[in-house]
Amino acid sequence: MRYFRIAFVFGLALMIFAGCSKEEIQPDSLNVDDSALKSKSVKKKPDKLVPLKGVFEVKVIQVIQEKGPRIQIVAGEGNLSHLGRTEVSMTQYWRGPNPNLPDGAMRGGSGDGEITFVAANGDILKASYYGTSIHWSLTSVEIDFVCTIVGGEGRFKDAKGDFSWKGQYTPLPVNIGNADVDGGINY
Repeated sequence: MRYFRIAFVFGLALMIFAGCSKEEIQPDSLNVDDSALKSKSVKKKPDKLVPLKGVFEVKVIQVIQEKGPRIQIVAGEGNLSHLGRTEVSMTQYWRGPNPNLPDGAMRGGSGDGEITFVAANGDILKASYYGTSIHWSLTSVEIDFVCTIVGGEGRFKDAKGDFSWKGQYTPLPVNIGNADVDGGINY
């Protein structure tokens, strides 16, 4: 039994030292068939949209141009899913009348613009939009925008999706509005 142990240990040591070499192994000398590895695709994020919801209070802070297309800057804050407490800024280009005014409306507009949401951590989500306004009176304006997410910064760099921006605006006497956001996002 004693000789068996000695022979076993000697054989094990011989196998270990026989397998060692001072030569460096070069990756090209391994001749590994990596076609199976190459055929497996790298996981990418799914194209599934997750809900995007929020509520905002906004105010027109500057009218840049009154004649021609009315250009105005809107700013505010609120809460938006995936961003939390969020600041929002909008550049609006009111280009013409609302072609689908309902009965009882004084007037309305149609236009487009850009929306930028900035999260507390600095991540930015951007969208473009088009939509309409309906002026029910001097103190009541209804806003309805269709928005398309066009990316952003931070975790929203390659974001996609769409959402609606619907709300009420009171131009006189307070110049304040509110809006609900409802849609989907992939990032």
